[in-house]
Amino acid sequence: MNGQRISKTLPSLQMNSSGQRQNGRGVIKMSNDKIPFDVEKWKSGKYDVVTRDDRKMLSCLVHEVECLYPVSVIFNDNVHRTYTLNGIFDTAMLTDNDLFLIPKKRKVWIAIRKEKLECDKFYVCSQAYDSKDQIPKESQCDAYHITEVELPDE
Repeated sequence: MNGQRISKTLPSLQMNSSGQRQNGRGVIKMSNDKIPFDVEKWKSGKYDVVTRDDRKMLSCLVHEVECLYPVSVIFNDNVHRTYTLNGIFDTAMLTDNDLFLIPKKRKVWIAIRKEKLECDKFYVCSQAYDSKDQIPKESQCDAYHITEVELPDE
């Protein structure tokens, strides 16, 4: 490339009224929790990277050079691909390989206790713990159900 600047127009991607992306070649369905890839948002550490078809990223490197595909990604299946700064795999069309961000979730442990108040049964959980070992011993009896849940990372 010898210092030549690469310039190529990316396809115009727009959201329709149903929250689906389209590029003039048809509509691409997206799940509600996926947002378009953005390097700065990814660097914040609050998001995981996935492809349109939900493959998860193992590692990512953003090369500090001027080129069309400066983002290198390795996936859990050891496949390596390169992307534009917007997470686009093929600038000519939308593909299942395009990148998206999903909010990270935090796994916590809770102890749920069943209680009876008047005529209704309800369940009580007063605190979430980072590990099962942190749950107090008095909560680890038959009156409690201990389970792991995922919460949005804040």
